[in-house]
Amino acid sequence: MVVLDRGTSEVQQARYKLLENRDWVDRNIFELQEKYKGKWVIVLDKAITATGDTPEDVEPARKGREDEALLMRIPEVIRTPI
Repeated sequence: MVVLDRGTSEVQQARYKLLENRDWVDRNIFELQEKYKGKWVIVLDKAITATGDTPEDVEPARKGREDEALLMRIPEVIRTPI
């Protein structure tokens, strides 16, 4: 884990959290797909915090944390390259 120093801006800290959330999704995508296939989700603090059928359904869960919250649709199919 990277330790952010005092000189790190709030934007940099938020971007780091966003990347941590993305990394968490990458490591857990198959389990997430089983549970949330085709759904829109918000990922905050390495957890799914909201689910819905449209981005508008889950957008309120990002309020105040837009820079670090990951909004994404869980794919129905994960294709493997040949």
